[in-house]
Amino acid sequence: MILPLFIALPLVGLANEARPAALVDAVLAEVDSTVITASDIALARGLRLFGFEPDEAPIRSEGVDRFVDTLLVEQEAVRLQILPAEEEANAAWNSVATRLGGREAFLAWLDENRISQSWARRMVEADLVWRRFIALRFRAFAFVSESDVDAALGQGPHTSEEREKVRQTLLGTATQESLATWVQEARGRARITRVTLPAEGFPPPFKMPAEPLQERNTK
Repeated sequence: MILPLFIALPLVGLANEARPAALVDAVLAEVDSTVITASDIALARGLRLFGFEPDEAPIRSEGVDRFVDTLLVEQEAVRLQILPAEEEANAAWNSVATRLGGREAFLAWLDENRISQSWARRMVEADLVWRRFIALRFRAFAFVSESDVDAALGQGPHTSEEREKVRQTLLGTATQESLATWVQEARGRARITRVTLPAEGFPPPFKMPAEPLQERNTK
């Protein structure tokens, strides 16, 4: 099914948490009963969550599909109770703040864009759950033999550091292949609807943070 048009509404998204009413958003997809909005994808970009990178380019269908896949993984992790402890969630939140210039600069950016801390925190915790599920469900079972490493390196002597670097690359590839297979199956089990985006895509509702954000003088 395809959603017939954009729906303007106060910001809602992952877990359908209420957003500040001052910002207006657009629904881009729905997975079962969970809505995905342009602001969800923009925030994932801005905070570097779920493998997204900061990008102010229009949101296109591949970005929506990628977020749909992310949500399928997160929902399965929650179903299996693969959840972070409070101290882990705090550490992840502090890590994002540090990466973006420190707590004061980070919170100022959220406030300037009318992004609630509770929404941003929820997204950061969802990213942690997403990463843990992939690590436990796919990375832990990926296998790379010595002959695989030899074949990837080619002829000639190689240091142990070179071998380990190639091994990690191959493990990453195997993990992503297993994840892609699982996601394809999960899509078939879910009820997914998408908006037909215009050719030029949909503009993100807010600008990406500078990296790092500069600490603001609050005096």
